[in-house]
Amino acid sequence: MKNFLFILTLFCGGNLFAQQNLALHFMDVWQQNRTNPAHFSEEKVSIGIASFYNNSVVEGFNLSDVIREENGENVLDIDAAIASMDTRNKLRQYFSLETINVGVNLGKFGVSLSHALRFDAVYEYPKTFAQVAFQGNAQFIDQTVEIGSRVDFKTYNEFALGLAYQTEKFNVGGRFKYLVGAGSAVTNPDRQQASIYTDPDIYQLTVNADYELASAGILQFENFGDYEFEYAPAGEDIQFGGNTGVAFDLGAEVNLGKLQLSASVLDLGSITWKENANTYSTRGTFTYDGLDISGALTGEEIDFAGALDTLEAIFVVEENDASYTTDLASQAYVSARYDLTEKLTVGALYYGRFEDLNPFTAVTLSGQMKLGKIATAGATYSIINDKFTNVGLNGMVKLGPVQFYALTENVAGLISQKDGEIVNFRLGLNVVL
Repeated sequence: MKNFLFILTLFCGGNLFAQQNLALHFMDVWQQNRTNPAHFSEEKVSIGIASFYNNSVVEGFNLSDVIREENGENVLDIDAAIASMDTRNKLRQYFSLETINVGVNLGKFGVSLSHALRFDAVYEYPKTFAQVAFQGNAQFIDQTVEIGSRVDFKTYNEFALGLAYQTEKFNVGGRFKYLVGAGSAVTNPDRQQASIYTDPDIYQLTVNADYELASAGILQFENFGDYEFEYAPAGEDIQFGGNTGVAFDLGAEVNLGKLQLSASVLDLGSITWKENANTYSTRGTFTYDGLDISGALTGEEIDFAGALDTLEAIFVVEENDASYTTDLASQAYVSARYDLTEKLTVGALYYGRFEDLNPFTAVTLSGQMKLGKIATAGATYSIINDKFTNVGLNGMVKLGPVQFYALTENVAGLISQKDGEIVNFRLGLNVVL
């Protein structure tokens, strides 16, 4: 039964996943340019040698509610996890490895050049899917329950060229990004529905499905006994293949003395997947009688191969090698900063990430303190998608031309992953001249 549901998950959509950079937007480091291409460092040359960012978000249940200690070890309580889930749940995972980011300040103009490996993933599923998969379908006898899930995975290399025009009162900037896709798996938003019904008399399963999953370099499906699902973004090399796209960032800043205003929109673009691209779809009503294990009582072998043949005969999957296009999740930043003193700056930010009908949003309050000429320290408080416990810390230390910075937007989640729904951190190293 679980194998059947796992296979079905691939066609049902089966987060983890926002590159929100809330604290980074207020920090006095070159990477602040990533949140608004109009912003430029005062240094003549800024070189980001390495910058690593990770953000994991669990929506629907808190790990602290489902991880319990047993015989001195942490044990995941699946039943407790399911009990605390919402009707619809999401796992988000966002990862970025910036290998190089160079900015040159030419006075009225600023030019930037960068490369980053990015990984965005969102998986959305109904609570009833988890109930059927881990607890069985006996609780839903003579009921029709939803098991459809939504998936949006993509890994790609981003090569960016930025240009900013700077005056004393305002800055405007833009960034062109050439995208090289490494892997993708995405469900068609118009075809990601499925339900399962268990007959009360003979416990026969009836599945109503209308699914379409497009994949490039992620899923290789031959039949229910021969499939491969692989996704390893951190191990991808830069490959200039046929999966390409473009995107744009736009931004502006206004300087009103002690008050600075900023607005930007990022990732306006898409990737077209042509290389190793396949679309798998299924539509209709399918009936599954289950696997006969009565022979095991008399020592006979169970016919798993025959069960797979039966499953494939009733559950028809069509394959098409046509190309497809996925949009990037566009982002927006709107902020204000005010210099209370020469050393203390406070700010407020609205952030939105628009990847589906339910945007990922955040509101952040920030405070930044200069500690002499070589260091800064800051703190943030963020309300992220109705989660009110996000207290973050950040800091930067400059030793000669070398600048090191680190941040987290959720201290509790970083210290103990099971105590927070968000695990978030960023590390970076710059050389500034």
